[in-house]
Amino acid sequence: MDHNSFFKITFQNRENAIDFLKHKLPQELLKDILLDSLEITKDSFVDANYQDVHSDMLFKVPIAGKDSYIYLLLEHKSYPDRMTSFQLLKYMLGIWSLHISQEKKEKSLVLPLILPVLLYHGKNEWQYGDDFQSLQEMMPGWEKYQVNFSYIVYDFSRFQEEDIKGEITTRLFTLLLKYINREEFEEKLVQIISLLAELAEKKTGMEYIETVLLYMLSGVKKIELDSLKSMMETKESRRVKDMLVSLLDKIEQKGYNRALHLVETEKRRAELAERRAEDEKRRAEDEKRKAENEKRRARRAEWKKTLRTAISMRRKALDMPLIASITELDENFLERLFRRIGV
Repeated sequence: MDHNSFFKITFQNRENAIDFLKHKLPQELLKDILLDSLEITKDSFVDANYQDVHSDMLFKVPIAGKDSYIYLLLEHKSYPDRMTSFQLLKYMLGIWSLHISQEKKEKSLVLPLILPVLLYHGKNEWQYGDDFQSLQEMMPGWEKYQVNFSYIVYDFSRFQEEDIKGEITTRLFTLLLKYINREEFEEKLVQIISLLAELAEKKTGMEYIETVLLYMLSGVKKIELDSLKSMMETKESRRVKDMLVSLLDKIEQKGYNRALHLVETEKRRAELAERRAEDEKRRAEDEKRKAENEKRRARRAEWKKTLRTAISMRRKALDMPLIASITELDENFLERLFRRIGV
């Protein structure tokens, strides 16, 4: 299971989305947002070229009594992308376009508010601000004619332990996205397993436990089940190890064999996607080489045509400055050429 799948499964659960937003949005915004009325929409606005590094969710929610949207974008590149705010603008335009197409009363149409939220968990810290203005060449005195908007940035790498709040699923999601790409991941396994054991006590928790284990077993780290157990052997807490064993027993009773099958399926799917990406890259390189060859052939053909024109004009005894002006060739070059071929 990749980052996108883990993100989607987590936030397609309405309670998870509400709890995450309740603990992450600024208080000055939360007072206007009626989270209890939050609805999950099914439309995705991510450009196909960015599907491997972006995943998105759109929530419809009343803000200050008006139908509005919260747009959640996950970016998980290994480095921050300076053009992310431009991508956000494109996705917001897509949301507004959809709204316009669904709105029948065009004369009274008012575009809804969209609160853009960026979740970033690359290896390096986010360094490109939180507004569209930082991407533009700003002109003093011209600000009112330039497009700008701000967005909320959650950089998981900067989260402190005291920032990891909320229900168990919210805390698990935050911990995993913060540490999954980091060396400290193994150190956090005790905390993660403890939360999973706590979630196992809830009637509705087993499905998300399976999701988390799939993410850890087939995600970026690709931790093997035996490795997970052996990591626990090195931990000082016998209680945590016992919780892990008990947890795996419960998962097995709930269909852990199916989970392992899904892990293998995910691995095969990832390998197939990687091969397809390599094939696509080779095809793109071949097309690029073909295009460059075509350009070179076209340039050579145009060059030969220009030379033939110059020679023909010379044989007709036209003045050198005129030939140079028409063919846009240097006079010195033309003189050398004509001497060489004897015209």
